[in-house]
Amino acid sequence: ALRVHGRSGPRLALPWGEVRRVVHAPSSNTMFIDGGDPARSLLVPGVGAPAPYAIEDAAALCEAVLARVPPERVETVASLDAPKPTPAPDR
Repeated sequence: ALRVHGRSGPRLALPWGEVRRVVHAPSSNTMFIDGGDPARSLLVPGVGAPAPYAIEDAAALCEAVLARVPPERVETVASLDAPKPTPAPDR
């Protein structure tokens, strides 16, 4: 399971099978892990990504997530703040 601990103890425990999707920006090593609910999801801030917290060894965490989550649940993007392209209308 994905486990994140904070200064006050456990913050998140999410079995790998319950990860709905992962959005990863390799250029900054920033990642959003969707557990289906905000309380069960995690933003891993990478290089230059502002966040109210830091994650020790975020690069290793991203590698571990990518190694354990099936590829069909992983979306690679240029940036997490980049808008998604709008699909062309059907004609």
